[in-house]
Amino acid sequence: MEYSVPTLSIVFMSVVALAGIAIPIILFLIFRKKYKTDIVPFFVGCSVFIVFALMIEGSINILILKSSAGKAIQGNIWLYGIFGGLMAGLFEETGRFTAFKTVLKKYRHNDMNGLMYGAGHGGFEVFYILVFGMVSNIVMAVMLNAGNADKLTAGISDSVRLQSLYAAFTALSTTSPATFLLSIVERFAALALHISLSVLVWFAAKSNGQCFWFYPLAILIHAAVNAVAVILSKYVSSVWIVLFVLYLLTAFCVFVAIKVWQKYATSNSTNKKSITSAKSALLVMILFALIIIVTGCTKDTFSGSKTGNDHQFLVDFDVLNTTVDSKMPLLEGDRIGTTIDIQKGKVDIVVENEDGEFAYRGHEVESGRFTIEIQEAGTYHFVVTGTKAKGSVHFMKR
Repeated sequence: MEYSVPTLSIVFMSVVALAGIAIPIILFLIFRKKYKTDIVPFFVGCSVFIVFALMIEGSINILILKSSAGKAIQGNIWLYGIFGGLMAGLFEETGRFTAFKTVLKKYRHNDMNGLMYGAGHGGFEVFYILVFGMVSNIVMAVMLNAGNADKLTAGISDSVRLQSLYAAFTALSTTSPATFLLSIVERFAALALHISLSVLVWFAAKSNGQCFWFYPLAILIHAAVNAVAVILSKYVSSVWIVLFVLYLLTAFCVFVAIKVWQKYATSNSTNKKSITSAKSALLVMILFALIIIVTGCTKDTFSGSKTGNDHQFLVDFDVLNTTVDSKMPLLEGDRIGTTIDIQKGKVDIVVENEDGEFAYRGHEVESGRFTIEIQEAGTYHFVVTGTKAKGSVHFMKR
């Protein structure tokens, strides 16, 4: 099967990758120049994310998920979400606490260094996810457009890995270009969360036991936000709703961090300008969440999977508010097994050859199974158009 990734998708993926480089640099310069923080906390934050999140947490996750218990966890979205959230919260917040108690102990005279650490920790995560993720996608997209999909699968015999690759090919080909930009929107929320959690753990480490409970609180908040995002994405087809909830949760965390900062920050750190900036950031996040829910939820056009080749055209969708299509070369007498499952919405189907002659045409089709018999050889165009639809449409040559 030939895959084609829109040029605009590649452009937007490149924009996202550049944003992954620019965002940490801009954060570093803002905290360094405007708030006179030290340089070291930023790079300690980067290092802690690498060691505690990528190396230690990542290794333990692999060990657990490959075990028999791991199979049970992966088979239940609730267990998987809670497990992933607790692991991220435990290791990342422990990394913060350890850094604040040890290598950053002599920098605790300036509370703004806690924010600088958060910028490094969250900033490197932005870099890691946006840059590495998008560069990989760009390379894959360029090879697909050059017709080299076979080179990407060469030497791979494991069926699970092959299915994962084909799913990635399909996702790159069918995802709306603008959807790639949403990863930047999601990262802003994650970044604000990291800086807010850094405030809690900073004062937990600095208070000599008085505010130690901020440390386990940060673990629970981190775990809850991650778990909600994972579980919600399973049950809600609209990414906009998931983003809306994520921004509301993050806004709550920012609010808590502001209150903690106002109560515990030293006089040389807690200045009016920094508090005003934090409150402004909180207001922007709440407004942004409202904008997302008001204008974004109607934007989804396709959420699902699409597979088309010379033998089949399979479309499974949680959201179909657009047209998807595929072409199939057929001979006279070929039979196309057709399975339609419409759970909600309206779906129209057209199957026609290059001369515009219909092999099948259905308006607002209902669920069912039937066979389309091809009367004339040619290349047939299979077109499925949905209006707020959910379900599946499968065509398979027998």
